Amino acid sequence: MTLTDDDFRKIIRMVTERTGNQLRESYIQGLRHYIERKQSFDLNNPADVEDLINEATVNETYFFREERQFDALGDFFFPEWKEKHGAMPIKIWSAASSTGEEIYSIASFVRQLHINAELSASDINTSVLEKLKSGIFPAKSARIFEGDTYRNIINVYKKSDDTYEFPLSIRQSIKVSQVNLLDFTVPGKVFNYPVNQNIIFIRNVFIYFDRETRGRILKGIAERALATDGYLFVSISEVASFDAGIIPSCLEKIRAGGVFCFHKKNS
Repeated sequence: MTLTDDDFRKIIRMVTERTGNQLRESYIQGLRHYIERKQSFDLNNPADVEDLINEATVNETYFFREERQFDALGDFFFPEWKEKHGAMPIKIWSAASSTGEEIYSIASFVRQLHINAELSASDINTSVLEKLKSGIFPAKSARIFEGDTYRNIINVYKKSDDTYEFPLSIRQSIKVSQVNLLDFTVPGKVFNYPVNQNIIFIRNVFIYFDRETRGRILKGIAERALATDGYLFVSISEVASFDAGIIPSCLEKIRAGGVFCFHKKNS
């Protein structure tokens, strides 16, 4: 199909309004090619819009990405949790999970450490969530390891063809849902998301939002999804993008185990 410039601008505005993503030029042109290859596209058709959102969202991840944050979990946060709460399950949410390498890294790590955990994973992209549910990953999902510790943890699930396949017990331990992070910017909006989470990973997604949206999402998640005394991790490269003006009053930036994260203070 052929798009006029006006029609295409309307589509890009819709994608930005639905996702909050500030699309790069390469993605904008890619979306145009994607739409023009289709026989038809209707902004009023929910299936067409969902397919477009899936096409527009970035999905780049791998096992144990940013290992220092996992070091902090093992050396600081998990021991602290056990000391305070014993065998009570710790709630952990991967809030921009993409195809799932992050939540499966967490799942394999807590199993290795014998941590009782309730795990949740979400993304706006329904296509990647289906891949997550399968528990099967290509060899490239294990592309980077800084040492043998995390490589050995994940190699337990390595197959003879170099793919990775997680057992049913791990797949069923992960509660999967579709969540649009932009919904957290709407006060009082009712939607399905994990609550009272003790640890939230929301990494490598804030770079696609402008400063104001970044702050509103952080505030919404901190107030509505993060438990008191909980911790929220963004990517190591994203920490500096949160200046004091957009960090909500309930959060404090702390350094623990060699990394920075956000801690939800007691009220």
